Amino acid sequence: MKLFILPKLLKTNDLQYFDYLILNKSFTYINFSLFVKFLITIFTSDQKKFVMSLKNSVTTSDYLNFDATLNKAIKIIKTDSNYKLGFLVVFGINTGLRISDILKLKVEDLNSDSILLVESKTNKKRNIKLNDNVKTAFKLLKERNPNIEGYVFTSNQNTVLSKQYVNRKLKEVFGSKSLAVSTHSLRKTFGRQVWSNNNETDKALLYLSELFNHSSPAITKRYLGIRQEELDDIYMNL
Repeated sequence: MKLFILPKLLKTNDLQYFDYLILNKSFTYINFSLFVKFLITIFTSDQKKFVMSLKNSVTTSDYLNFDATLNKAIKIIKTDSNYKLGFLVVFGINTGLRISDILKLKVEDLNSDSILLVESKTNKKRNIKLNDNVKTAFKLLKERNPNIEGYVFTSNQNTVLSKQYVNRKLKEVFGSKSLAVSTHSLRKTFGRQVWSNNNETDKALLYLSELFNHSSPAITKRYLGIRQEELDDIYMNL
């Protein structure tokens, strides 16, 4: 069984390849098994690029109002049995760290003015200054649990909280019908507050893209939902 498929010119990228095939009608006959092997080669070689593209796409999580979230989280630390979740929220919206790095924190890491860590995802060193919001929340945390030691974010069984558990609790406590809340929301809330505090400038986006380890400020704008708001304004201003 034969199938007309491969163009004579093979040194193009995969999308251009099929365009070339259709437009130029330059075919070489090959058998079906070779054609299947060819397709497998294409899709295998593009898997990594496809996965990276997904990683850079906009997530569906929404950002939260910074002040309202901070106040609610502080109240949780003071009065709720799940006070560690409250501290996690305060820490997340004030540092912008990924949840994988937040969950690795130990009590001794928070006893100074800054934290030096190696990011799990990028393997890059980061020095995080702890602002007054974090310091105040940590003081309240220790008042709720004077004997706290080791990992900060642990369950009643003294195991480190999972990302899935944190996502579920964040959705329960901070989510609503109009807000999709996850651990990404904390990182986005940090980013939106930084951008707002710096007069919504491109310079702020440049700094955030570095902090988030994005390849460009344009990706940061999409991640924070700023780009979509700009596009929405086009329709609203007609």
